[in-house]
Amino acid sequence: MRILDTPSNIQLQSQHTATFHNDRLKDHRILREWAIFLRGRFDCFQAAEGNPFELDSSILSEDISKALLRLYRSPPKTLKHLIELKGRNGLGSCAVCGSLHNTQIDHYLPKDVFPEYAVLSKNLIPACNCNQAKWKNYKGTSTDERFINPHYDQFSHRRLLYVRFSNARREYGTWIAPSAKVELHIAKGTREHRIAEFHLRELLDRTKLSEWQAEQFRMLCQGGRRYLPGARSSMTSGQIKKEILTELRKADYQHGGSNNWRSIFFFSISRGRNFDFIWKNRASIFG
Repeated sequence: MRILDTPSNIQLQSQHTATFHNDRLKDHRILREWAIFLRGRFDCFQAAEGNPFELDSSILSEDISKALLRLYRSPPKTLKHLIELKGRNGLGSCAVCGSLHNTQIDHYLPKDVFPEYAVLSKNLIPACNCNQAKWKNYKGTSTDERFINPHYDQFSHRRLLYVRFSNARREYGTWIAPSAKVELHIAKGTREHRIAEFHLRELLDRTKLSEWQAEQFRMLCQGGRRYLPGARSSMTSGQIKKEILTELRKADYQHGGSNNWRSIFFFSISRGRNFDFIWKNRASIFG
């Protein structure tokens, strides 16, 4: 969940034109035949900003659908954006769920339903295996029930999530992982809230986000200086909070946004009862 940089529309048009008129490709005849139609579909996607409620899947022939899927699997040099995206697998955080790695490419509108967008850059998102939770589900039943699109949803650069930890405790000298409830940190009743709520319910709640956050909290309690190396039990609450915010800024910078799992963790422990718990138990947490 972070804003993505993509090539300009002019650059993309140039790449697509060069690809669909490339006589060296196995499928060059059918790609050339469908080039004008596909260009129109790409323009529709841009105009709708990928909103699935404003786009209907096209009825493509089986031949062109297979040709587009082959282009995705083995992109020619002219599809530079796709080659670069595949080359960055394993680098950076997941732009779909915020986990700390990406291993594959997610199609915002699934390529099995929308094969015409199989190689369109603004339909491609670096992701981890969380996209398996989406499968062919790409929208709900009412307007704004859709996934966050990091190419267009500018609000995704803001902090969207907060984790409420509860029931952390020690047993025989060892901290037990608390309960972790992921909540939205965005104004209710807004379009952004409805989109983010769908994203949370239909995708994030199906990942390991809450379990990961709970384990991080347990490990923080077990050895606080590994997470906050500058923190000391003798510090004031303001000084400890400053150490947390320092690590938060580092996480934002390292992972390219404020909604990666590590940033969500530091943001959450800097606020409310989460921070109160850390302050109350500072002696055992920081030694």
